[in-house]
Amino acid sequence: ELSYLVSGEPPQEPVISKKSGHVYEKRLIVKYIADYGKDPINGEEITEEDLLEV
Repeated sequence: ELSYLVSGEPPQEPVISKKSGHVYEKRLIVKYIADYGKDPINGEEITEEDLLEV
């Protein structure tokens, strides 16, 4: 998962992508979405609205 790949630690503010079902650290995935506009796991287009807080 992105949070583990980037920080090496479990997410402190976890969110789930409705597109891939993966859990991410919110601040990291929000930045990734702003930069790339895609889910890093499956490459589908994604927005912040596609994230669910855990």
